[in-house]
Amino acid sequence: MSDRSHHRVVILGTGTGVGKTHVTRALARALRCFGDAVALKPVESGGDADARSFDEENPFLPTPHPGIALSHAVSAHLAAELEGTAIELREVLQWVEHQEQLLALSGTTLPYSFSVIETAGAALSPLSRTVRNFELARALDPAVLVLVGPDSLGVLHAMTATLIAMHSLGRSPDFVVLSTPGRDSSTGTNARELHELGICTPALVLGHNDGDATDLAEAIFARLNR
Repeated sequence: MSDRSHHRVVILGTGTGVGKTHVTRALARALRCFGDAVALKPVESGGDADARSFDEENPFLPTPHPGIALSHAVSAHLAAELEGTAIELREVLQWVEHQEQLLALSGTTLPYSFSVIETAGAALSPLSRTVRNFELARALDPAVLVLVGPDSLGVLHAMTATLIAMHSLGRSPDFVVLSTPGRDSSTGTNARELHELGICTPALVLGHNDGDATDLAEAIFARLNR
């Protein structure tokens, strides 16, 4: 790593298909106002579409990307078992660290750099029989944890349950974001309801066609420098 100040941002979700990839890509783009930023997908099941979408804007091409590519579109732990392998936390951490070293070598002279790391599935989805995405996020500390939920029906329960679980496990998210992979009758009301019910206050609501995560990037940068 270089002498620049490097920071990790880990993207977790309340479920699968909640818009984590959209948030990760938008946030990495917004953080490039402050320094070099790479969007990383350490583990991906069901192909490599998320990693390829990140590489459209990444400052270099992580190799390999995703770090662990699994063809079966099921939970990462099960996909790995179906393909005769196992996901080892140590190997995932080593892959992330290697990509961060490449970022340091390929980056500019800007004083900051960021790795924005999207997990596979939900916060409590298993990567193996003993490790979940939550444990991966903890192992990546010090990091900023961003929890993404859908701006759709069911998010009040899903967000509450995930926040309670993460708190009980000893690490709450630093920011909550709502994304909009699809619209329903509750879309546009959920941020207010989450706040008024005392569940959480989303730092950003990112629409399906909205790629501006500037507010979240500024909030993260301010937190890191306070």
